[in-house]
Amino acid sequence: MGTLRGEIEKWNKLNHVLNEKDKRKTEQPPKRRKKETFSERELRELMGTNRSTYHRSRGAIRQK
Repeated sequence: MGTLRGEIEKWNKLNHVLNEKDKRKTEQPPKRRKKETFSERELRELMGTNRSTYHRSRGAIRQK
């Protein structure tokens, strides 16, 4: 027979009781990822609407 503290620790291990330190480790919420935000200019570039347009005029390709 050991000390009272030792006996309680043995009982906790046998009955799967977690200590306060163990509870803190296991109950951490999952980390949230930051949402990626785009500026209006970046969105237009991704959609392809921010590109320069060209047309053929008198055999040459010119920018509109």
